[in-house]
Amino acid sequence: MAWLYSCAIWITLINISAPSHEAMRRSRAVQRIDDSASGIVFPGQTSFKPKIPKDCETVGICDNIPEYPHGYVSQLVDRMSVVNLTKFNVDVIEPQIAQRIGPEEENLELCRSEESLYNPKAAKDTNEQWYYIINKVKDIQQTFRVDICHRQNVACKSVVHFAQGYEGMCKQKYILRSMVALDYNGEVIEKHFLVPNKYSVAYVTVPSTDVGKTIGHGLVKNKLAACVNIVPQVTSIYEWKGEINEDSEALLMIKTRTSMVDKLTEYVRSNHPYEVCEVISLPIKNGNPPYLKWIGDTVPEN
Repeated sequence: MAWLYSCAIWITLINISAPSHEAMRRSRAVQRIDDSASGIVFPGQTSFKPKIPKDCETVGICDNIPEYPHGYVSQLVDRMSVVNLTKFNVDVIEPQIAQRIGPEEENLELCRSEESLYNPKAAKDTNEQWYYIINKVKDIQQTFRVDICHRQNVACKSVVHFAQGYEGMCKQKYILRSMVALDYNGEVIEKHFLVPNKYSVAYVTVPSTDVGKTIGHGLVKNKLAACVNIVPQVTSIYEWKGEINEDSEALLMIKTRTSMVDKLTEYVRSNHPYEVCEVISLPIKNGNPPYLKWIGDTVPEN
C-alpha cells in the first residue's frame, strides 16, 4: 500500500505590521448596539448563517457571498465607528524589489500558488462552521494577505522524485486568526477562524548549550530550520514522576516552515538525551516580510 508524502502548500494569512483603524478587541461577544436608536432591523435568527459557494468551501475563506447582509453590516460598522468600537486588521503586500548583482536566484516552488489581499465576507471556525465576517464595501475593512494554492490534492511538480511507494501532493494547512464577525443571531463577536500559515517558531529545552549547539547545527545543516537561537541558563521548574524538580537548562528558539515542524520534531526526538523532550511550535503571526521570505528561501518545502 503506497504511503502519501505531503508537499504542503499554504494560503498565507500573516499579520504583518500594517496600518490599522481604531477598533473593537474582545474575546467574547460584544454587547449589541442599541438597535432601537440606530434603526437596525434584525431579520431573524437563521438569516445570519451564510450559504457558501462551492469554490470557497475548499479554501476556508470567501470574499464573495451572494446573500451577504450588506445593509445590516454597513449600519453596524457606522455605529461601531461612532462609539469607537472598531479596530480591523489591515495586511499589506510588500513590493518585490530586486537588488542583486549577477544572475537572479532560482526559487522553485513545488506547488503553484498566488498571493493576493482578501477582504473576507465569510470564514470557517475550528468546528468547521461558517460565519459572516464584518466588512463594509469601500470603507473600513478587515484585510488579510492570502497565498492560495491553485490546485489542491494534485501531485507536486515532476522535478521532485520520491522513494518508491511515496508520492507528493499539494495540501493546505491552517492556524487560528482572530476576526470580527456576526454570530447566527446577528451579534458582533470576535472569534478565531481557521486560516493558513507559512512559518513557525519551535521551542526546545536542552540540558546544556553544547547539546543545543549539536542539535541546532544538525537542524540547519539538514534544512529543517533557517535559524536556531540558543538562550543559555534558563531555570525550569517542573513535575516529573511525582516529584517537583528545578534544573538549569538552555532554550532553543527555532525558525522554520510550518510544513517542516513534524520532521523537525522527529529529528529533535532522535537526537535529544531526555526521555521525553520538549518540542512546542507556534505560528508566526507578525514579522518583517524580508525575514520571513529568508526563512522560506532557506528551508525548502517538504
